[in-house]
Amino acid sequence: MGSSVVFFRPVVDSRDITAVQYQFRQLLKKSDICRVFRRGDFVPIKMHFGEKGNTGYVRAPVVKSLVDRLKSFGAKPFVTDTNVLYPGARTNAVDHLSLAEEHGFSAAALGCPVLIADGLFGENAQEVPLSLKHFQSASIARPFTGLESLASIAHVTGHVLTGFAATLKNLGMGMASRAGKYRQHAGIAPQIIAARCTRCGRCLQICPAAAIREQEDAVRIDTARCAGCAACVVACGAAAVRLDFS
Repeated sequence: MGSSVVFFRPVVDSRDITAVQYQFRQLLKKSDICRVFRRGDFVPIKMHFGEKGNTGYVRAPVVKSLVDRLKSFGAKPFVTDTNVLYPGARTNAVDHLSLAEEHGFSAAALGCPVLIADGLFGENAQEVPLSLKHFQSASIARPFTGLESLASIAHVTGHVLTGFAATLKNLGMGMASRAGKYRQHAGIAPQIIAARCTRCGRCLQICPAAAIREQEDAVRIDTARCAGCAACVVACGAAAVRLDFS
């Protein structure tokens, strides 16, 4: 396998969106990467629109630079993401699109459509045969299965299960439907350390699978119902939820 060419442009202050946008445009120009897309291609730009009250996402003006570049080659880009398992503004397409627009991702601002790829509640999906060790098939948001082109814009982030995450998670997890995400998370179930648990109820409120129960003596996780999403690990302020990686 030959070595890959990596293009890099430094940014002194990531809060200076104008500077970030300029450097990104230079990357697109120097790499000439958009020439791989053909005139008339529908090109999903897969990205993350950010969580409510969160700043961990690539800003809309930067994304627009890629949209403009793709359109200059005659491609038909659209910006997209999929719904998530856990409660919040990204669970369904209506709230998800409202959040996206709140963060600047609108058709008017970007010059292209903004879509939630797996539909209103994650039902717009297709089973793709794999026949691999852990999965025989993958449930993928339907727009990704019938198109030959794809662009990914990913920000580097921390993840409680995998350390750093960027493009691989943006595509591998991010293109899955809600059913597909459930399967990927289901391989590991957390446990509650009773001695640390304050019984605050945060884990019960955030669990997307309703797998956490408060009993007389303790709070327990029903491993048969658990989706393995680790939302409870993040929500617990007492470090009372443990993941066994052995």
